[in-house]
Amino acid sequence: MGWFSNTSDRWAREAGSIATRIDAKDVKSSWGNKPFVVYDGTMALIFEKGRLLGQLESGKHDIDGPLRRFLAGDKSTTLVIVDAGDLVLDFGVHSLVSRENISLEVILRLTVRIADPEDFYRNVFKDRTNYGRDALCDHLRVELHDTLMAFTSVQPIESLYDNPGLRAEAAEQIRKGL
Repeated sequence: MGWFSNTSDRWAREAGSIATRIDAKDVKSSWGNKPFVVYDGTMALIFEKGRLLGQLESGKHDIDGPLRRFLAGDKSTTLVIVDAGDLVLDFGVHSLVSRENISLEVILRLTVRIADPEDFYRNVFKDRTNYGRDALCDHLRVELHDTLMAFTSVQPIESLYDNPGLRAEAAEQIRKGL
């Protein structure tokens, strides 16, 4: 299901999951005094009404610490467990053209990381209960296509092959575009 069970103190991420929401009301009655464990490679973000209150890095966290407010459940508080490391995503970008209107395809590998958890929560995750790699790829695919189309459509076909300088320029355009 993407989060911990009644008998576990650990959140077990579903395959392909990047972020999962846990609402305070869902766990406060069954949690007790057990410590909460955040696995290596993930972090727990604590939000109240969409505002980041704090984050818990990987490790074992005492319920008497920053989780007390979360588990009190008095306000609309949400714990979002997110991937804290680099995500490697492979893409095939189709329907591109060169300056001469020659069809192109680009295969690329992106390494991404959630830089601003609060922005990620507000602008991408929103009201979801789970956000997976496929959803992120769908989100990025359009941006990648538009960025690469703007780049390739002004380049002659001869320049697009075996040109490390142009490849670096395209990579920089992608960084700026995303």
